[in-house]
Amino acid sequence: MCVAFAARCFDAISIAQSAALLVHYGTGARRCTNAYLEYFAVSPYLSQKLTRPLPTKDGGTLRTVLEARAYMLALSKDRERRTQWQRAAELLLAQANVADFSKQVELALFFDAKLQLSAE
Repeated sequence: MCVAFAARCFDAISIAQSAALLVHYGTGARRCTNAYLEYFAVSPYLSQKLTRPLPTKDGGTLRTVLEARAYMLALSKDRERRTQWQRAAELLLAQANVADFSKQVELALFFDAKLQLSAE
């Protein structure tokens, strides 16, 4: 709902003004602002395509850096602490070469037995 409200604001005023407006209103406004900024201000790095689509056993397919990032943010604490995911996070934060990041995410999925290796 926060993003929908912010989307309506987007047409009339700037991102900074909308963010300030959202911070002004009630509890949870910071989360709302972050969701709004993420929704409208996707960096060029995050919008890049991975070197190949990565189908997961979780039912999705990771195609962009943004989708891989969202997947990583949803990992359990146990999985996110694993070396492979820590390395993927380092590459993401450094905005490393997308081929290197893609390979690391693929490796992490493989080690977690979450990479769909064949069509079922």
